[in-house]
Amino acid sequence: MAKRFRLINVRIRVVVISERLRQSILRQNPPNVNLRHGCSSCKKVKTLMSAYHLLCDAMNQANAFYGNILLAFIFVTFINITEGLYFFLGLFHKEDKIFLYNIGSCIFSDASFLVLVALSSSGVSEAAGETASLIRKQINLELSSELREQLKSSLLQLLNKRVEFSAAGFFQINKQTITSMAAAVTTYLVIMIQFESQFS
Repeated sequence: MAKRFRLINVRIRVVVISERLRQSILRQNPPNVNLRHGCSSCKKVKTLMSAYHLLCDAMNQANAFYGNILLAFIFVTFINITEGLYFFLGLFHKEDKIFLYNIGSCIFSDASFLVLVALSSSGVSEAAGETASLIRKQINLELSSELREQLKSSLLQLLNKRVEFSAAGFFQINKQTITSMAAAVTTYLVIMIQFESQFS
């Protein structure tokens, strides 16, 4: 999905560049320019924004379908990483190195899963969020009034649009999720180690 959002951003940029080129040629040689091209640029932008909204709808449907599953997987993975690190630290000085390697590989695979999920959903959100800032920059360029109005109306449609994956609506899944979970795992580990040291 991130690739599709980026492709839409590139196409919007290409439409604006071609319109600027048309405006430049129009200023130099007015009789030889097709004046209807500006309207075709507006249609292209409208089509691209329709594709953008369809992608947003598809993402919302995927979010609704996978939200509960993601919440369950993230919760189980969080518990597994916390337990695995606790046992890994507790058994670090023991003789059974194979058991330590097994625990370490489980921790690594769970952490990799979380990082991949967070980075991929963060990539989609960032690519979708770039569209509004791209349109904002393009509006200030020398364009036909029709295309400028089309870009303004597209920007107004994007103002309240938030494209983010969430775990069943409880929290957003992005890069900050990784740091929050790392902080939570560290806190729980410290509490568990202190609790164990009091009773041993």
